[in-house]
Amino acid sequence: MPIVLVFVGLLVVGLVVGAFWFGKNYSSVTSSQQLSTTPTSQINTSPPAIEMTNWQVYEDRTNGFTFKYPNDWFFKNFSNEGGVSTSFFKNGETERRTFMMAKGNEQIILSIIKDQSFNELKKPFTDSTFKMIAGKQSIKYATGAYILIQPSPSRILSIYSSKYPNPNLDAILSTLTFTN
Repeated sequence: MPIVLVFVGLLVVGLVVGAFWFGKNYSSVTSSQQLSTTPTSQINTSPPAIEMTNWQVYEDRTNGFTFKYPNDWFFKNFSNEGGVSTSFFKNGETERRTFMMAKGNEQIILSIIKDQSFNELKKPFTDSTFKMIAGKQSIKYATGAYILIQPSPSRILSIYSSKYPNPNLDAILSTLTFTN
């Protein structure tokens, strides 16, 4: 009988200590969950002010557009099955291109998509992503944009960032102009 009483006593003490520990830790978990569910409308999501006065100008004469990009970046053109893509890297970094599932260190990547329907590209996006960028029909998404340069035959500028968030992306898009 004394062994049963000792066992019951230990069980009661264990339950009390466990309940105290659980109550203390449960309230801290609940607090962190409440912080993480704060509506995004209350969080400041505007990009920081970016100084663009000393930025360089990129020009694509073939497709008729220009934009500014940071002074501490350089670009390289790469041939691919669809034509040429241009990747922008930070000075001093060895360039590693994004290829299939291997993520590179590009700041932005641009390419021209030919002979693909802009309406087909629009299908997976919501109406809120359809914008006018530099006076052209566009699809703006979190990491980039598709911009319709010419409807027929179709030429679409694809510009996207391998980094998210990339505050320079919106700044670059704000400097985009078309020359034809």
